[in-house]
Amino acid sequence: VMKRLVLLIVLIAFSQAKMFRQPIEQKDWQTDTDYLWFTQDLDHFDMQNHETFQERYWVNDQYWSPKNGGGPLFLYLCGEWTCSNVKPGSYVDHLAKEHGALLVVHEHRYYGMSQPRKDWTAENLKWLNTDQALADIANFATTISENLAKKHNIPVKRWFVIGGSYPG
Repeated sequence: VMKRLVLLIVLIAFSQAKMFRQPIEQKDWQTDTDYLWFTQDLDHFDMQNHETFQERYWVNDQYWSPKNGGGPLFLYLCGEWTCSNVKPGSYVDHLAKEHGALLVVHEHRYYGMSQPRKDWTAENLKWLNTDQALADIANFATTISENLAKKHNIPVKRWFVIGGSYPG
């Protein structure tokens, strides 16, 4: 009986996983060129340092509507690699669709095109640490949420953060 139950659970899991592997049609999603730039503080903790850099991000609002206060805000932290927009049929896309969420993808400092400095000398890498990265996310999420609230006359929203590995 136990073997049959385990087999049944495995078969159900495999059959349900199919919905996350739907073919991707290019016309249905924004390309990686549809990114935006956020002006981020280089050092969140040195009040004498007013330097900034550009952090790349994407906004996918295809499932979100500001009517009635808008749906939830999902912040996808893609981690320590070059980011891209979320692809249709992916788990994150499925969650956004299911909940009518605004989906924002944030690229980590020093990865992809979000480079605070032109070279990676030891001196220039001193801002690559978890304290700065967490402060980046807090600053980014607060600013985006406040801008959405002003633009659409909705309450400032809290975020649901999605990520794996170091950013999750």
